[in-house]
Amino acid sequence: MTPSIFDRAQSSLSNPRTFQYAAIISGLCSPTFLFAGFIAAGFIPPLKPSLSAEQTSQHYRNHETGVRVGAILILLSGMFYLPYTALITSQIERIPHVPRGVSSLQLGSGAAGIFTFMVPAMILAVIGYRVDRDANMTQMMNDTFWVFAVMPFPTFSAQNWAFAYAILCDDRLKPLFPRYVGVVNVIVPLVYPPALGLHCVKSGVIAWNGALGFWLPAVCFSLLLGVDAFSLFKAVKIEDYDLGNVISAGV
Repeated sequence: MTPSIFDRAQSSLSNPRTFQYAAIISGLCSPTFLFAGFIAAGFIPPLKPSLSAEQTSQHYRNHETGVRVGAILILLSGMFYLPYTALITSQIERIPHVPRGVSSLQLGSGAAGIFTFMVPAMILAVIGYRVDRDANMTQMMNDTFWVFAVMPFPTFSAQNWAFAYAILCDDRLKPLFPRYVGVVNVIVPLVYPPALGLHCVKSGVIAWNGALGFWLPAVCFSLLLGVDAFSLFKAVKIEDYDLGNVISAGV
């Protein structure tokens, strides 16, 4: 009897690799939606912190529809980050002798990190809800959006370093992840700390539109997600191969 569409769908969903590959794609969707939201809102390049209240307010009036769309896209980017984080946790747990706290730290940090996407998105939604409000109020909310969007990097640093620790703990001849992936996860978070000073300046390299405050962290964060996603894809393929050998052996 030919399987029904429902049976085929159920079989596909019950396959462990379905979720894992979907989680990898989800991880790539997260920065894609994030930057698409920034583009829609007219935030590439970012607004200058030195703009006057009226200039800032005028930007939101000129991009009213884009700001509303951008808020949705940025909010969704946080949702996509969760399955990706869960997948990293499950793969860390395949590495022998890694303390359980490491995978818990990675999962907790990634889960907390979604608020870096979602809180700024909701602030942006509030700004776009009434673009005709007082210019000073709009400027204050714009400041809040950028500080919330760029400054809270520590959760991502903790997540990356927990992942790096697990990778570098794998002393097997054929480790689950290449060691360079661990090294990259150690180094990339080191470019984030200049954001700690963005609330003290209105121009320059560490401002929220500066080279060290925005552009370098944004590029490195995206590249890191790409490197990690590729290494996770290979790790899932190894898991599929090992599972196939177990099934073939009748274990």
